[in-house]
Amino acid sequence: MASLNHTPLNPQAWQDTLKSQLIERNNSESAYATIIDQYRKLAKQTKLLKERNQALLRAATSTKPSDGRSGPSSGLSTTEDNPVLQAYVSSLEGTINGLRTELSDVYKNQGQNTQKLLTLTETIQEKDHQARLDQEELRRLTDGETRWKRGTEEWSERLRIKDHDIQNLQDEITTLNLELSQVLLRNEALKADNANLLNRWIEKMNDEVDGMNMANEFVELSKDSAIDRTKDVHLSSPNGAPMASSAKDF
Repeated sequence: MASLNHTPLNPQAWQDTLKSQLIERNNSESAYATIIDQYRKLAKQTKLLKERNQALLRAATSTKPSDGRSGPSSGLSTTEDNPVLQAYVSSLEGTINGLRTELSDVYKNQGQNTQKLLTLTETIQEKDHQARLDQEELRRLTDGETRWKRGTEEWSERLRIKDHDIQNLQDEITTLNLELSQVLLRNEALKADNANLLNRWIEKMNDEVDGMNMANEFVELSKDSAIDRTKDVHLSSPNGAPMASSAKDF
């Protein structure tokens, strides 16, 4: 079981770490469950075989030979001649060989399970390392997504402000176009009024010129008439008195 690190974690991360370490411990212990069970079965079978063998030994040693001789040495010396003992010894040898084979298989399985446990431990470490890398990558992507969302919101706000400004400019352009149309209409009206005033002024000036011309003609005619009368007076009066009187009258 891996040791708990003392790095401060939030409650959820601490629970996940403890859970993963408990699962790792259970997996490590369950890897030896088969070996323990096989040892238990082997011990039970060995106990039964020992009890059976002891019973057979007691039965074999208590059996007397057929020639009627007795004594402790006779029971021990007839082992090779007693088929029961020979069968028992052969059975014991076969059992021992089988147990050795089973024990060898158990050791072999234990080595394989140990290798599997080491492989699983390395795999778990690699997975933990990969999980940390994935978490770091996820955190980086989450931060990037947050920045992108913030940037998108800022650009959306800028676009909204620009749309509002464009709408205001369009309204101002529409208002200016209306004012320009009214100014053009006023200019056309002023041009028409100016044309009428100019025509009236020209007509008035023409009338005044005509009047002045008529007055000048009248004055010229009056002068010519006066000159003609003066000439007539000079011709009629040699001393010039009437002429003075005529000039005075004029």
